[in-house]
Amino acid sequence: MMDVISHSQLWLIIGFLMLVIEMFSLSFFAFFLAMGALLTALLTFFGILPTITLQVVVFSVSSVAFLLLLRKFLKQKFSQAKDGVGYSEFSGEKVKVVREIPENGSGRVFYRGAEWEAVSHDGASIPLNATVTIVRMDGIVVIVKE
Repeated sequence: MMDVISHSQLWLIIGFLMLVIEMFSLSFFAFFLAMGALLTALLTFFGILPTITLQVVVFSVSSVAFLLLLRKFLKQKFSQAKDGVGYSEFSGEKVKVVREIPENGSGRVFYRGAEWEAVSHDGASIPLNATVTIVRMDGIVVIVKE
């Protein structure tokens, strides 16, 4: 009986699913799993990895290698504005605190129709309903000041 899906197709599907997960997480982690899966799909397609054991080993090793070699570089590239200061599209915007930001902790702010995790840029506590200014973004965390 013929397989419904080949191993290379399965790795391709896994790779694309990881890319979709990355789009929602923005963590630069699933991206490297996707790269490992896509590399495994390519090598499997060309017959270089005939067994599932070899495929899993190559997927694991290549994902970790991509992660170790490229994560820091890509995270810096995507988190910096052209002037090298950092991602600044939201800088200077006023937002409302919807969950108190405790000292050296995180709370939540409401911005552009959604709640965002927020921390104080100097570690000070910020009360509920305070209006604060966005200093910068750190991934999906908003750094704010009163």
